[in-house]
Amino acid sequence: MKRLAVKQKAFQNAASQPLQASVRLSDQFNLTMPRRLAATAVNEALIGQEIRIPGYVLPLEMKDGKAVEFLLVPTVGACIHTPPPPANQLIHVVHPDGVEIRGLYDPVWVTGVMESDQSVQDVRYADGQAEVAVSYAMRSASVVPY
Repeated sequence: MKRLAVKQKAFQNAASQPLQASVRLSDQFNLTMPRRLAATAVNEALIGQEIRIPGYVLPLEMKDGKAVEFLLVPTVGACIHTPPPPANQLIHVVHPDGVEIRGLYDPVWVTGVMESDQSVQDVRYADGQAEVAVSYAMRSASVVPY
Protein backbone atom coordinates (compact mmCIF):
# COMPACT_ATOMS: atom_id res chain seq x y z
CA MET A 1 0.00 0.00 0.00
CA LYS A 2 2.90 2.33 0.79
CA ARG A 3 4.38 1.83 -2.71
CA LEU A 4 1.09 2.80 -4.30
CA ALA A 5 0.94 6.00 -2.23
CA VAL A 6 4.51 6.90 -3.25
CA LYS A 7 3.75 6.27 -6.93
CA GLN A 8 0.56 8.34 -6.72
CA LYS A 9 2.45 11.21 -5.07
CA ALA A 10 5.17 11.09 -7.75
CA PHE A 11 2.51 11.09 -10.48
CA GLN A 12 0.73 14.07 -8.89
CA ASN A 13 4.03 15.97 -8.63
CA ALA A 14 4.87 15.24 -12.26
CA ALA A 15 1.37 16.19 -13.39
CA SER A 16 1.59 19.54 -11.61
CA GLN A 17 4.81 20.50 -13.43
CA PRO A 18 4.64 22.31 -16.77
CA LEU A 19 5.41 20.12 -19.75
CA GLN A 20 8.93 20.71 -21.00
CA ALA A 21 9.23 19.37 -24.53
CA SER A 22 13.03 19.14 -24.44
CA VAL A 23 12.90 16.99 -21.31
CA ARG A 24 10.19 14.76 -22.79
CA LEU A 25 12.19 14.33 -26.03
CA SER A 26 15.26 13.47 -23.97
CA ASP A 27 13.23 10.89 -22.04
CA GLN A 28 11.95 9.42 -25.29
CA PHE A 29 15.48 9.20 -26.70
CA ASN A 30 16.72 7.53 -23.51
CA LEU A 31 13.91 4.98 -23.70
CA THR A 32 14.18 4.18 -27.39
CA MET A 33 17.96 4.12 -27.86
CA PRO A 34 18.51 0.83 -25.97
CA ARG A 35 15.74 -0.74 -28.05
CA ARG A 36 17.30 0.48 -31.29
CA LEU A 37 20.70 -0.85 -30.26
CA ALA A 38 19.19 -4.21 -29.30
CA ALA A 39 17.48 -4.45 -32.71
CA THR A 40 20.80 -4.08 -34.56
CA ALA A 41 23.11 -5.97 -32.17
CA VAL A 42 24.69 -9.12 -33.55
CA ASN A 43 25.24 -12.42 -31.81
CA GLU A 44 29.06 -12.50 -31.63
CA ALA A 45 29.03 -16.28 -31.14
CA LEU A 46 27.82 -16.66 -34.74
CA ILE A 47 30.46 -14.48 -36.38
CA GLY A 48 33.00 -16.51 -38.36
CA GLN A 49 30.98 -19.71 -37.92
CA GLU A 50 29.61 -21.78 -40.77
CA ILE A 51 25.89 -22.04 -40.16
CA ARG A 52 22.80 -23.43 -41.84
CA ILE A 53 19.73 -21.25 -41.47
CA PRO A 54 16.24 -21.29 -42.99
CA GLY A 55 14.39 -18.29 -44.37
CA TYR A 56 12.86 -16.68 -47.42
CA VAL A 57 14.68 -15.09 -50.36
CA LEU A 58 14.04 -11.43 -51.08
CA PRO A 59 16.01 -10.73 -54.30
CA LEU A 60 18.20 -7.62 -54.47
CA GLU A 61 20.15 -8.33 -57.68
CA MET A 62 19.31 -10.73 -60.48
CA LYS A 63 21.60 -12.14 -63.19
CA ASP A 64 20.38 -14.45 -65.96
CA GLY A 65 17.11 -15.00 -64.10
CA LYS A 66 18.83 -15.96 -60.82
CA ALA A 67 19.28 -14.03 -57.57
CA VAL A 68 23.00 -13.42 -57.04
CA GLU A 69 22.37 -11.10 -54.11
CA PHE A 70 19.42 -11.29 -51.73
CA LEU A 71 18.17 -10.75 -48.22
CA LEU A 72 17.37 -13.86 -46.22
CA VAL A 73 14.28 -12.86 -44.24
CA PRO A 74 12.59 -14.77 -41.40
CA THR A 75 8.98 -14.59 -42.62
CA VAL A 76 7.07 -14.60 -45.89
CA GLY A 77 6.58 -11.08 -47.15
CA ALA A 78 9.02 -9.50 -44.71
CA CYS A 79 10.12 -6.08 -46.00
CA ILE A 80 7.52 -6.16 -48.78
CA HIS A 81 4.09 -5.58 -47.26
CA THR A 82 5.01 -4.82 -43.67
CA PRO A 83 7.65 -2.82 -41.86
CA PRO A 84 10.94 -4.72 -42.05
CA PRO A 85 12.03 -6.99 -39.21
CA PRO A 86 14.83 -5.76 -36.94
CA ALA A 87 18.20 -5.55 -38.68
CA ASN A 88 19.57 -8.45 -36.62
CA GLN A 89 16.95 -10.77 -38.13
CA LEU A 90 18.11 -10.14 -41.71
CA ILE A 91 21.10 -11.53 -43.60
CA HIS A 92 22.54 -10.02 -46.77
CA VAL A 93 23.56 -13.02 -48.86
CA VAL A 94 25.86 -12.97 -51.88
CA HIS A 95 25.68 -16.15 -53.94
CA PRO A 96 27.80 -15.75 -57.13
CA ASP A 97 26.32 -18.83 -58.83
CA GLY A 98 22.84 -17.39 -58.39
CA VAL A 99 19.73 -18.91 -56.89
CA GLU A 100 16.75 -19.82 -59.00
CA ILE A 101 13.72 -18.29 -57.34
CA ARG A 102 10.78 -20.69 -57.44
CA GLY A 103 8.59 -18.23 -55.54
CA LEU A 104 8.74 -15.72 -52.72
CA TYR A 105 6.66 -18.10 -50.59
CA ASP A 106 9.12 -21.00 -50.83
CA PRO A 107 11.52 -21.29 -47.87
CA VAL A 108 15.18 -22.22 -48.36
CA TRP A 109 18.15 -23.40 -46.33
CA VAL A 110 21.25 -21.21 -46.70
CA THR A 111 24.65 -22.48 -45.58
CA GLY A 112 27.68 -20.21 -45.30
CA VAL A 113 30.00 -18.30 -42.99
CA MET A 114 28.23 -15.61 -40.96
CA GLU A 115 29.74 -12.12 -40.90
CA SER A 116 28.86 -8.99 -38.96
CA ASP A 117 28.22 -6.28 -41.53
CA GLN A 118 25.93 -3.38 -40.68
CA SER A 119 24.51 -2.16 -43.98
CA VAL A 120 21.52 -0.55 -45.60
CA GLN A 121 20.13 -2.33 -48.65
CA ASP A 122 17.79 -0.90 -51.28
CA VAL A 123 14.75 -3.10 -51.70
CA ARG A 124 12.83 -2.41 -54.90
CA TYR A 125 9.09 -2.88 -55.21
CA ALA A 126 6.72 -2.58 -58.15
CA ASP A 127 5.66 0.82 -56.81
CA GLY A 128 8.94 2.18 -55.40
CA GLN A 129 11.82 1.26 -53.14
CA ALA A 130 12.85 1.39 -49.49
CA GLU A 131 16.07 1.24 -47.50
CA VAL A 132 16.32 -1.71 -45.13
CA ALA A 133 18.90 -1.96 -42.33
CA VAL A 134 20.75 -5.30 -42.10
CA SER A 135 23.16 -6.53 -39.39
CA TYR A 136 24.56 -9.73 -40.93
CA ALA A 137 26.15 -10.81 -44.20
CA MET A 138 26.97 -14.22 -45.59
CA ARG A 139 28.95 -15.52 -48.53
CA SER A 140 26.76 -18.47 -49.27
CA ALA A 141 28.15 -21.92 -49.96
CA SER A 142 24.75 -23.42 -50.76
CA VAL A 143 21.09 -22.55 -51.07
CA VAL A 144 18.64 -25.47 -51.20
CA PRO A 145 14.87 -25.81 -50.82
CA TYR A 146 13.65 -26.19 -47.25
